[in-house]
Amino acid sequence: EAGNDRSLRRELASAYERVGDVQGRPNASNLGNSRAAHASYAKALAIRQDLVRGNPGQPELLRELAISWTKSGEILWIEGKPAEAARCLRAALSIEESLASAPSSREVRLRMAAGFARLGHMLGASGQLQESLGNCRKALGILGELERERPGDAVVLAETASTHLRLGEIQDSLANDRSHALHEFRKALSIDEG
Repeated sequence: EAGNDRSLRRELASAYERVGDVQGRPNASNLGNSRAAHASYAKALAIRQDLVRGNPGQPELLRELAISWTKSGEILWIEGKPAEAARCLRAALSIEESLASAPSSREVRLRMAAGFARLGHMLGASGQLQESLGNCRKALGILGELERERPGDAVVLAETASTHLRLGEIQDSLANDRSHALHEFRKALSIDEG
């Protein structure tokens, strides 16, 4: 019944997303029903894509669309569809990169760094070593900039430690490079201890 009412359609998309989170959001308490979560996330994504088509260039709508792409990618990963998951994460990153050029984009850049790290981890688990390492290093570059701007930011430090850990896992399992993996694990440990 929302028809063309943009605010109602945004609320509807958010509601589908929240239902999807309860049904099966990865790394969170959920009911373990990834198939139902996938369907809910797909409904939210379709609504948000339509909203952006009708209102191009609106940062808030784009941000919400990036979140939908990310959640769709995460659930596809859980369902064992790494190529589709990577496609969704790339779509989210493309949006985040376009938003990062705006002033006051610290939050966007943090989401972008987390997105690159997430994509790097997924690509690493899929055996794509170079692209995986490249994405993790992009994440660390962005996080380094954020840390220099505001030293000691706990959120940035936590994401940095997590990214070093992911990079170490990739180097250990995929590149079979134990010395570099150990170096990354030690960086993560040092940040976490701090």
